[in-house]
Amino acid sequence: MKSAFTPAHFNMTRVLHTDFHKRATCIASSYGFLPFDDVLRSMKRKRRLSLPAARRKIDSLNGEISGAIKTCLEYDMPLENPPTLFFQTNQQNKKTGNRLVFGLHVLGTKESIAEALALKVATEIAYDLGIKDIQFRVNTMGDKDSSQKFTRDLVVYLRKNINALPAQAREAFKKDPFLALEILEKKEHGLFADIPKPMEYLSTDSRKHFREVLEYIETAEIPYELDDLLIKHRDCYSQTLFEARPYVHEGSLLSISGGRYDQLSRSLFGKEMPGVGIVFSLSCAKKVRPAPLLSIQKDPRVFFIHLGFEAKLKSLFVVEKLRTSRIPFYHSLVARQFSEELHHADELSVPYIVIMGQREALEDAVIVRNRETRAQEVVPIETLSDYLHTIRA
Repeated sequence: MKSAFTPAHFNMTRVLHTDFHKRATCIASSYGFLPFDDVLRSMKRKRRLSLPAARRKIDSLNGEISGAIKTCLEYDMPLENPPTLFFQTNQQNKKTGNRLVFGLHVLGTKESIAEALALKVATEIAYDLGIKDIQFRVNTMGDKDSSQKFTRDLVVYLRKNINALPAQAREAFKKDPFLALEILEKKEHGLFADIPKPMEYLSTDSRKHFREVLEYIETAEIPYELDDLLIKHRDCYSQTLFEARPYVHEGSLLSISGGRYDQLSRSLFGKEMPGVGIVFSLSCAKKVRPAPLLSIQKDPRVFFIHLGFEAKLKSLFVVEKLRTSRIPFYHSLVARQFSEELHHADELSVPYIVIMGQREALEDAVIVRNRETRAQEVVPIETLSDYLHTIRA
């Protein structure tokens, strides 16, 4: 059976822990993710919620995802129109200890491009850290109905093989079949390879969602492999799951894991909050020193919007082109309607709007529109950076 836990060694390009925080922040910000504190700054806490420790553990990330959801609900954050993109880090926490955490979140949308956006940013951060062979294992738990059917057959399978389960897994099974499953995976037990596979229970909508996610990440050239043994707790994750193998560098262990967690908020607090998260966790040989929150200064003069599925497929490619050309920009990749994107662009008062429609997507081009004069020009994607640098000069 293929092991999911064999660490790989990598040559981190002399990245200190503060450098990791700085690099991750810079890349996430260039894609439109804001520091969580900035998102909350203009809001007032309206309630306080408790998060039971036992429930916190189900997100498999020591509470990073559930903690973010708890804070969003406490502040009544407006998440939609457009959805909220933010990142979190514990680098400012004096009690960080030997673990550095950096999490990316896209909240307020069920659109499949949200998973691709989180994975694309995570991939670019990994590349910047020197992990050139990054590859994500990808699977899906499906929607609520799909995961319920899978869970039912999982229980039947484990009960049928109860005598072959290790003692620890048998005890865990009495409380939660997913806890027993986690033990089997960690022990690389033979029963784990033959468990039911969530992909076999997908509803029509779940299959459509997962197919779209795969189309996005393939078009964006995100390295991945399908792995039907990547399974996480159904009370936390729904739809897409992703995880990179652990990486080791000079005594530090880096793990990258996440997925769509639409059901977690309802499980914990009784209110559904659709979202996607991916968390970098760096376990360090020495205690991590706190670092000040970085201020990312940029003055975007461009807003990128798209129209139609073909354009959305290529949108991450255009966004990456803008980022690597060091052109500050806004985007609304996870918006549901073209009108929402145009309205958002008007609110931000940027001088230029870059538009990709169905026709432009087929021709690998975009329309660059002067927002004030309404004059516009069709520009090939390959020459877009040069063109934008010229009109900004």
